[in-house]
Amino acid sequence: MRRSSSAQRRRRAHRSGSAGEPDDPLDADLGYATLHLDFLVYKPSGGFGRVNGQDVAPGTIVDGFTVEEIGADFIRLRDSRGALVLRTR
Repeated sequence: MRRSSSAQRRRRAHRSGSAGEPDDPLDADLGYATLHLDFLVYKPSGGFGRVNGQDVAPGTIVDGFTVEEIGADFIRLRDSRGALVLRTR
């Protein structure tokens, strides 16, 4: 099985419209895990969202990934292989 570097995983989650890559930055298929950003709500005092049907906030663990940060248009997660960013656009 081919392992993706964290840089490759970030590009895959960010990239849109490239040949062979998903057009939807809300999804990340890493081979060993698939993540889908259902929605996010951002406010400076604290954001929240839903990934793979699970409500998340910073510190939440979803499918082996810890939510590190929720921004205005992204959720940053991390697992033992590195960081991954799911974006709304």
